[in-house]
Amino acid sequence: MATTCLLCTSTRLEKVQDQSLDIAGVGPCKLAFVVCADCGFLHQNPLVAPEDLAKHYELFSNYTIADPEAARNASPAPHTRRLMALRRDAFPDARSIYEIGAAAGAALHAFKQDGLDVGGCDPSRTATAQANDIFGVALDRTDAEHAAKHAGCFDVVLMSHVLEHLRDPLPTLQKLRANMREGTGLLIEVPCATALDLLPPGWFAFEHISYFSPATLTAMLEAAGFEPLEYRINLRAFIYPVIAVAARSANPRRTHRTAVEVAEAVAFAHGVAKREDALWAETSRRLEGITGDVVIWGAGVHTSRLLAETPLARNATVKMIVDRDAQKWGRRQGPYPICAPSELRTGSDGPTVVVSSYAYESQIKDGLLKMGVAPARIATLYEGRGANRKAA
Repeated sequence: MATTCLLCTSTRLEKVQDQSLDIAGVGPCKLAFVVCADCGFLHQNPLVAPEDLAKHYELFSNYTIADPEAARNASPAPHTRRLMALRRDAFPDARSIYEIGAAAGAALHAFKQDGLDVGGCDPSRTATAQANDIFGVALDRTDAEHAAKHAGCFDVVLMSHVLEHLRDPLPTLQKLRANMREGTGLLIEVPCATALDLLPPGWFAFEHISYFSPATLTAMLEAAGFEPLEYRINLRAFIYPVIAVAARSANPRRTHRTAVEVAEAVAFAHGVAKREDALWAETSRRLEGITGDVVIWGAGVHTSRLLAETPLARNATVKMIVDRDAQKWGRRQGPYPICAPSELRTGSDGPTVVVSSYAYESQIKDGLLKMGVAPARIATLYEGRGANRKAA
């Protein structure tokens, strides 16, 4: 259990939020979020147990590709295009790139098509197998904490939505820096702790350990021995704002923040918790009239929060949770079985289907309608509330 700040090691940690969840495939889990009163860094404390995170990633969050042919021919995802553009601008002479947390290799496939030699790693057996089979990209099957020895001979190291998942982000970056050649570039993208009104419900997430602002990301990079060269914040990125940074190796240094800057960070952290409370309260109001039998569409962390934060399971009878991911079928989320879509009754008769997703609510609703589920049976949580933002 961590007892000090993950950035500055201070013990002056201010509690922001507690969560008690039942995670699909993992089971009951308690976690908390704190903000450091000395540097303003926002993170989990105590941290999610490493075995729980490992089980979650191995079972479900391994980015399984359902349609290999479509994946080979797909255009790069928006976040990949952002990082490709940043790489060209910041490191135009780079000839190779190594991605830590490469998932099934889709981003590396895009960089390869852009003319770079590629390598990478991921802890998931499923993801590394798919990267090889679908894209012809050989990945080292290891996690970020042990990736440094593999990344040392590449011109650029990429960490796209990885750093926020690490239990020990600063030591991981320090180890990476120690194994990197002089002049090696670093590209990172993470969720950005900014623009409070643009944050979705569930922004404090089971699998996200750290929450970076431009200031705390700078402080961590400099403490690890990197010099940030350029930041790019995208407020309209899919689901929540993100920040990308290009950095290069340098001498380690400590960044000291003023009392005003820390106070602003502490206020922001508590503002997130207050906003989440308000968003879940609104969701509860939307669910007030739902009784009888219910099916929840979506087995994931959002459903964990839905069941914990709303009275749905008290007011209605949840019969099952439906999900398209075949890896989840036959497992349970709390007391509820996770089933295939084929087990969902179509037509006008049957249980209410509650769509449990912020990011993909409109797509799921459209899919249910195409399956033949009557519109009157479908309950959405965010329709009309500014959800389902387009990726940018």
